[in-house]
Amino acid sequence: MWERLRYNAVPPVIPETPDERRRYHEAALRRDSEAILDRAEGEVQDSGVRYTREALAGPVARTLAGHAERTGCDAIVMGRHGMTASADFLAGSVALKVLQASKLPVMLVR
Repeated sequence: MWERLRYNAVPPVIPETPDERRRYHEAALRRDSEAILDRAEGEVQDSGVRYTREALAGPVARTLAGHAERTGCDAIVMGRHGMTASADFLAGSVALKVLQASKLPVMLVR
C-alpha cells in the first residue's frame, strides 16, 4: 500500500516590463539588506557601542564614502575578506575603492 504524494511548485511571478523587473530586484535587495542589518544589529546591541542602522543604495564605495562624510563620521572601518594586496589590485575590491573615494581615514580589518 503506497501513499501518493504530490508536489506542486509555483514559480515566482516574473515581472514583464523593465520597470517592473527593476522594482522587483530593488525590493529583493532591500529585503536582503534588512536581513543583513538584523543580524549585525543583534551582534552590536549587547556591546554597548552606539550605532545607527541605515540601508543605503548606490555604487557601494562612493555611497559609503559620501555618506560617512555627510554624516560627520571621523573614520570608516571595514573588513577586507582576507584578500592579498595583489588580489585587491586586480579585483578592484570595494575596500580599495572606498580608500580611493574617501577623504576620511579608512581602517581595514581582516
